[in-house]
Amino acid sequence: GEVVNGDDFFLEDSHLEALDLSALPWPGEGIPAALANKRTDTNVPSAIDWGAFEAAVDEARSNAIERDQELLFVDSFMLLSGAGRDGVAGKVDRFILLEHASAPPELLLERKWGRARPGGASYKDRGVTEEEYKVYLDGYVLARFSALEQARFLPPGTRSITLPCERGLAQLVREARSFLGMDAAA
Repeated sequence: GEVVNGDDFFLEDSHLEALDLSALPWPGEGIPAALANKRTDTNVPSAIDWGAFEAAVDEARSNAIERDQELLFVDSFMLLSGAGRDGVAGKVDRFILLEHASAPPELLLERKWGRARPGGASYKDRGVTEEEYKVYLDGYVLARFSALEQARFLPPGTRSITLPCERGLAQLVREARSFLGMDAAA
């Protein structure tokens, strides 16, 4: 199925909240060069153009119905925010949540540090050390994730499954496919 990604609907930088990473306890000489130009906060609900995101979901849903596609994926942890719940999340039939809280910290660090960013390289490949990324992950990224309090913001009656992100990709795919009612061998 088609994917609508919430990261495609960030407002222009001039409309985003300022972000100051300098207060984090960086090792060495301060903010790493690869993070020094991150001056706006894209990990808060106010960073999303919710009207455009909702319109894209509506259009993608219409296209999926027209093409007789069974699935449309909407990807954004921001769906768990109040703003997400009040708009886009209400158009989603089922949620698959990747839960990070129970993951061994070193595994979560390695996966997030080494994962390529949309349209770019991983922070690891961009020269951010593992120690620097741990500061960024703990002091900024996970702090924003925690602020959303996931379960509290799912729309009432939502069918959902929570999968621990430390599981291997093949197992996660099997469990997601089962939850979605898809033949695991397809």
